[in-house]
Amino acid sequence: MTTSSLDFPRAVLYFLILVSPSASKWTQWTCDELTPSLCDLSVTKGHVSINGIRVKYWRYRRKQPLLGGQFLLPLIALHGGPSWPHGYLLPLRQLACRGTNEVIFYDQAGCGESALPEGSNATVDYPHLLRPSYYSDVELPTLVRHWKLDQYHIIGHSWGTILAQMFSILSHNTTGFLLP
Repeated sequence: MTTSSLDFPRAVLYFLILVSPSASKWTQWTCDELTPSLCDLSVTKGHVSINGIRVKYWRYRRKQPLLGGQFLLPLIALHGGPSWPHGYLLPLRQLACRGTNEVIFYDQAGCGESALPEGSNATVDYPHLLRPSYYSDVELPTLVRHWKLDQYHIIGHSWGTILAQMFSILSHNTTGFLLP
């Protein structure tokens, strides 16, 4: 194949791949590299056992008080998927530097660090994980109670938006906002 038979952008791409010393050593950037911290944050990690699965969560808070001391409500972030872990949403933790009381992430059951017990089969042992209503009716309400939150905001991405909408309708929570 010659570059004369290729269009110009494709020829440039082939050239870059051939001459790039790091082409065979590609590494993915981390959220910390892409979004440096705006302030010092503390993180509290924990888990809640729900229907035999350890659901893990991370709560990010600002270490130093905000000038004026006024904080907004906590923000719960629901990841997409199903089966994507929360990691790609981590840049949202910077909202804790901007006035949100805290930003809370969790990996939904069967995702990321909330993995199913070894040797289990999701469709056989945990068929409820395939129903969005499980997350809105059981998992998220259990976590909100565990975190002792009376007021909060919810933001969802993709699948997480569906869960957030279902949860908001069922919980009759009128104290916060749904951010799809």
